[in-house]
Amino acid sequence: MLAALVVLAAVGALAPPAARPAPRPTLQRAAGRAVRPRVLAVEDYVLTVGNLDRSVAFYRDVVGLPLWRAAERPSASPLEQSLTNTPGARFRSATFRNPGAGPALVLIEFTGIARRVWRPRAVDPGAAMLQVQVHDLSRVLVAAARARAPVVTQGGRALLRKAARDIVVRDPDGFYVLFSQPLTAPPAGAATASTIADAFGLRMLYTVATPATLVRFYHGVLGLRVEAGAFMVDHTFDALLDAPGARLAVTQAAPADADATEAAADALRFIAFRGIARHTYGGRAQDPGTAGVVLRVADLNVALRAVRSSGIIVISAGGQPVRRERSATVLIRDPAGILVQLVQQLPPPPSPPLR
Repeated sequence: MLAALVVLAAVGALAPPAARPAPRPTLQRAAGRAVRPRVLAVEDYVLTVGNLDRSVAFYRDVVGLPLWRAAERPSASPLEQSLTNTPGARFRSATFRNPGAGPALVLIEFTGIARRVWRPRAVDPGAAMLQVQVHDLSRVLVAAARARAPVVTQGGRALLRKAARDIVVRDPDGFYVLFSQPLTAPPAGAATASTIADAFGLRMLYTVATPATLVRFYHGVLGLRVEAGAFMVDHTFDALLDAPGARLAVTQAAPADADATEAAADALRFIAFRGIARHTYGGRAQDPGTAGVVLRVADLNVALRAVRSSGIIVISAGGQPVRRERSATVLIRDPAGILVQLVQQLPPPPSPPLR
């Protein structure tokens, strides 16, 4: 969503069991030729938080992510206000590096504007769950207890699932965090952070109402390569989320040009549930508990034409992109209710001629 403000074993176990080929992308016409939107990369995962200092402490000291940069004071940028359509708002943000390959985690705090706090469950469309691979789960649990982070998993203890020990807790804003410690040694080259949790892998899982909607938008409109899994029963995962009786299906969307290795690291993952009561949440950019994602596109105008023709809501003020010195960006809401920031990197201005 808002990366421009700051210029897993568990996922693998949830990989779609029976991928279905998605329909061919919708082609747009521009200048007499067929043009297809092209997503180049998943840049950032974004969470809107209520108190940035509190959330930074949690993700640094409990989750164990390396902090890249954080704003000490809020700013009131007209460009960011236009991007998020939040006139009068002030912003602070913090960015955590992904210890493995893949998108970074960006936390955003809005002040000076009315906010509504959301606390969806993991099964509710609009929720997001961060999935973190760690070297030592026992140290994570000690840190989580000190931070008084509520444990979601039934029984309050880690569960053995597939080839890892997993447990789910909630962060200060109610976002779900799934910690997973592999039973075997982590892959060669995995990060060995010196922080308390020793995190070495990070991914996000977004909860949606139905996979079919995602296929139509992310493949048919944006041109991502989509694999949609069938609904299945996973009693251990239900216990992790304290969601007894739920069936789940996982959908993965990756840039069409990515190879298998890149797709594994640089992909969007969505999960849908059936067989359990759910409530749909659709927070605004400023509302704590709202999740989003940043996608880098090859041509923002092409992507925006496709988005508008599909009836998707453009959130940015006036429905128009915001242009900076080196990028152009716009904020939209996908059919599942997730905030999506589309960003195009612009070439640097030409150097003045030598005299």
